[in-house]
Amino acid sequence: MDETLPPKTVFIYNPAAGAGEASLHLDDFEKLINKRWEFKSLCTDKDFVSEQVRELCEKGYNRIIVFGGDGTVREVINGVMISTRNPIVGIIPQGTGNDLARALGYYKKFMNNPLMYMNDLIAGMEKPKYRFCRILSLNGKVYFANYLGIGFDARIARKFHEKRFLPLYNRLIYLICIINNLHFKVKEQIRISFKDTESRLYEETIENFKNLLLINIPSYGGGLIKIEDIDLKGNTFHLMFMKGIPEMLFFLLRGKLPETLLPGRRFEIYKTDEVEISLPHNKVFIQIDGEDFTGRTGDCIKLTVKTAGKIKFFL
Repeated sequence: MDETLPPKTVFIYNPAAGAGEASLHLDDFEKLINKRWEFKSLCTDKDFVSEQVRELCEKGYNRIIVFGGDGTVREVINGVMISTRNPIVGIIPQGTGNDLARALGYYKKFMNNPLMYMNDLIAGMEKPKYRFCRILSLNGKVYFANYLGIGFDARIARKFHEKRFLPLYNRLIYLICIINNLHFKVKEQIRISFKDTESRLYEETIENFKNLLLINIPSYGGGLIKIEDIDLKGNTFHLMFMKGIPEMLFFLLRGKLPETLLPGRRFEIYKTDEVEISLPHNKVFIQIDGEDFTGRTGDCIKLTVKTAGKIKFFL
């Protein structure tokens, strides 16, 4: 097992994350680890990072520390999943949303005391304690940990990506994108098919809707939404379908107010381990882990999302 071998660590960092702070924390981490173990630093190249991580895993790097946000973490997850090894992954949260870091409990600890958090991470490297986190796949080719959305949140992801390099605070840009696209709906027909945990088959054609969301972790929208009943170690994820603004309001305020006081309209939440989604074309707005994925499925208009395995993350 990889964790029983001496630590061989790679630091993956996104220089643009956290307004450039990722490289500063990398310097701090390298000073803390000093010469105790072999380590390598790798600046992310979005087009090649998954393959770079795969190669490093095959070369025996068994501890991976990611300095970045959910997008960088997703690329690392892809590299681990396509490798034949099983390293342990840690996160120094530096993105806009940091939902996986929030779900794993990293974000709060890091924000409270970055230096203590990094020291604790290093202290646990030699004889590591870890947890498993379920990973999903899209058509057996793209791996991710957080969520996949079709519709409103995917359109917001695209608009945010177009504007995120403006000299404005990222969360302000995100809010502006939400307000400007509040009335957006998916007009096209989309076919979904899945079985719930009781093996009941659901087949439905949906259209003129706000959002279809497959969510795998208990944090969404940069911690805006917390879904307490999602088990990271289990085999199922949640499927949610929101027809319009009333359902979106219920989703956004769920857990913040007693249900009797919630505005909006309730909607069904299903648990499943596989969903098939048929799209009318490849221009429908899609996001994966908060990153715009529209048009990136090529000519494929049939999407299969399913539980693909588990990755080890530091406790």
